Amino acid sequence: AIASKTIFQIPFIYKEGYKYSRKIDLHDQVMKDMMILVIPVIIGVGANQINSVVDESLASLLGTSIVASFGYARRLYEFVQALFITSILSVVYPKFSSLVVSDKIERFVDSMIQTMNVIIIVLVPIVIGCGVLAKPIVEVLFQRNAFTAEDTIITANILIIYVTGVLAFALRDVMSRGFYSLEDSKTPMTNGVIAIIFNVGLNLLFIKPLGYKGLALATSISAYIGLFLFFRSMNKKVNYFSPKKNIIVFTKCFVSAAVMGIVVRFIFGVMTPHLNQGLILKIANLGISVMLGALVYAIIMYFMKVEEYNILVNLFTRGIKGRIKKITKKY
Repeated sequence: AIASKTIFQIPFIYKEGYKYSRKIDLHDQVMKDMMILVIPVIIGVGANQINSVVDESLASLLGTSIVASFGYARRLYEFVQALFITSILSVVYPKFSSLVVSDKIERFVDSMIQTMNVIIIVLVPIVIGCGVLAKPIVEVLFQRNAFTAEDTIITANILIIYVTGVLAFALRDVMSRGFYSLEDSKTPMTNGVIAIIFNVGLNLLFIKPLGYKGLALATSISAYIGLFLFFRSMNKKVNYFSPKKNIIVFTKCFVSAAVMGIVVRFIFGVMTPHLNQGLILKIANLGISVMLGALVYAIIMYFMKVEEYNILVNLFTRGIKGRIKKITKKY
């Protein structure tokens, strides 16, 4: 995958006038600066992968079925992360860097806080929704053949606990890009390593009394410990930075998503006796519940008066209008 991404970019790089050379000049100052910055980045990114290895290694002590359930839950968790977070980060990082280079630190901080608020608005209802509908989601996606109803319950329990940590990991990723823009790759690495140490310690502490749930819980708790470290480090790095706006937006989103969760649970419960026969009807039940839940969340958030929410709505409506114009032009 990495090779294909590199090959894809080569024609565009040549078009801009850049050329590759087989000679690597280790004395070049740019090369030295890049190596100084990139090594901590590699270690910091690898830190998140170490969490997965530790969890699954300890899960193997509880049985092969538990390891498989961790794998399935992680797939869903990573799907959410890739679908919503990766795309946002790929857009904001160049913006962060350009603002720092232009010495517009206040705008850089505002942009970072705004990006974090957008992620909070998107992820909080997903976290609540997964918590409410974890079992039917896992059942529809995986429960067939050797994947039993018991496996569904275990995977759903892991997913519920795991997904609570996705917000912390996402916000940490935004601040990591902020640190990289400030040419500081050591701080994210250090904080990431500390979070891993907490994860390992909590895993060993929780595995005996809580079993597989303890492993998932340790990951989520360590994620928020890491988030706290990132907030503290960013506050020390940049005087203008404060999580106050993020906390306000999170509170509004949580209230909206909690009401949404109650509505979704009620709707799903009412429809289950009528739409719980066969895979297609189960998917329909899930789809209707999710769409109505999203509508409830959107309506409540409209009255919460969150700036970033209005920005998202405007972008969404512009996108729809653009699509409609393209379709009408064809006819």
